[in-house]
Amino acid sequence: MEDLFEAGFYCGLVAGAFASDFPKGLKVGDLKSKAPRITARVEEHFKEKGIAGGRLNHYRPSAYFLREQGSQLDKLNDATLERASKMFARVNECIE
Repeated sequence: MEDLFEAGFYCGLVAGAFASDFPKGLKVGDLKSKAPRITARVEEHFKEKGIAGGRLNHYRPSAYFLREQGSQLDKLNDATLERASKMFARVNECIE
C-alpha cells in the first residue's frame, strides 16, 4: 500500500509517526538507499541511523495517516489517487 503514495508524502507520514526521531522531518533526499520500494529505503535509513532498532514498523505510519487524515487527505496528489483508483478497480474485477 505504501507504494501508492508519492515518496515525499510517505516520508511525511513516517516523520509524523516517528516524530521524536525526526524533529526536523524526513525528506526523500535523506534516504541514501536506491531500493525501488520506499519502505525498503526508509528501513535502510532506520538501520543507518539506529532508529527503532533498525526496523520500520509499517503499522505506525498507517495509524498516523488514519489519526491525521483530516490534515493529510488534501496533501494526496492526483497521481496517488489515480494509482489507488486503478488498484481498487483491479480488486473489484477479481471479486465480481
